[in-house]
Amino acid sequence: MPFYNKNHSVETKLRMIEAKSAYPVYIYNSFRELLVIFPSVKTLAKLIQSNHSTIVSFITCLEGI
Repeated sequence: MPFYNKNHSVETKLRMIEAKSAYPVYIYNSFRELLVIFPSVKTLAKLIQSNHSTIVSFITCLEGI
């Protein structure tokens, strides 16, 4: 059955994002309290109008600290 003129629900879209992502992104404040969890780097990049590679580079740099 074709999917013409139909839209995915928000829940379905979230499940598709989670399925495609390699790992979620956890954002903490300076007190190490969890603020938010993004299902993927791509989702975070879209929200803050950045690109995937910049965020991945930053995360990789922080993991070395």
